[in-house]
Amino acid sequence: MELTLIEFLKPHLGGMQGYIAKKSEGANYPAFIIDSNISRGESIYSNKGKPLGYDYDIQINLIDTRYVPIRALRDKVIELLDGFTGELGEFQVIDCQLTDGTLGMNINKNYECVLFFKIKTK
Repeated sequence: MELTLIEFLKPHLGGMQGYIAKKSEGANYPAFIIDSNISRGESIYSNKGKPLGYDYDIQINLIDTRYVPIRALRDKVIELLDGFTGELGEFQVIDCQLTDGTLGMNINKNYECVLFFKIKTK
């Protein structure tokens, strides 16, 4: 899911470099980092013969050295993902919901926006 999201978001974020779990040492800003957790979406006993879907808890960290661009990046990611349904690479997304987000300065004096999404798949 992480690599699929990176490939999906990259062209919408001006080709910005995306990373899984952590940014490479010496990488330039702006950048974004995606991490996720997965759980089964339906109980085996209550799925009534439907395919078992999966729920992904996604964390997206957007990092930049300037405040105004980080806000624009945040708004773009929310616009793209919140409420998204359809095909996302090999995944069939039935719902994508923004669950939380924050924007501030990290310990390296860069602006960082952290967005949390819940993605449900078939």
